[in-house]
Amino acid sequence: MHLVTSCSKSKNGAVLDTVFPSSSASLKEAYDEWTELLKKRFSDQNSVTETKKLYRGEHWKTALKIHDKLPGLSLWVVSAGIGLRHLSDPAVPYEATFSNTAYDSKSIWEKLINSPPFPGKASSLKELLSRNSDDIFVIALSPVYLRAIENDLAAGAYYLPCPDSQLIIVTSKAYSGPLSKYARYGDKSMLKELNANMTTLNIKHADKIASSLPPILR
Repeated sequence: MHLVTSCSKSKNGAVLDTVFPSSSASLKEAYDEWTELLKKRFSDQNSVTETKKLYRGEHWKTALKIHDKLPGLSLWVVSAGIGLRHLSDPAVPYEATFSNTAYDSKSIWEKLINSPPFPGKASSLKELLSRNSDDIFVIALSPVYLRAIENDLAAGAYYLPCPDSQLIIVTSKAYSGPLSKYARYGDKSMLKELNANMTTLNIKHADKIASSLPPILR
């Protein structure tokens, strides 16, 4: 089973100048500048770390607990700055988000999966799902992040023999789109039951769903 969730704003290590450009004339210019910043830090070995050690906060702490609790689970991150990252993939501290961005989030994700700034185990969700087409995928993302990656995820779902049972998307009712049929919606009425706040609602809802699956399906 694979758990795919969003990155966290809080990072371990100094971001320095590794901030996604917001004033470039075009996304192409912004992305070219961005990859230069990232690759320089990577080549200089400036705060390069495993993705597992990069993020901070309750959301990420919960994701790691799920990973440690469920044997065989693969944990992946959807990052607006460095793309799709496996727990063990290299990363550097950065600042980027799909919320309130100057550019179209779908276009940013397309850049990230077609020209990944760093090496990694899979560059896109399409690649991940197509290579592991017999597995179950639990996707825990906010509507903003889900909209950014929905074309990539939909392309990957094509390779699943039984997507209705293999693809579980945990999000809120603010999301409506081509992936809605796979969605398990959460809301604030679930906060007490899940011992969550609005930041951890999706990941704790995902924990409940993933933990309830029979071990043979994980």
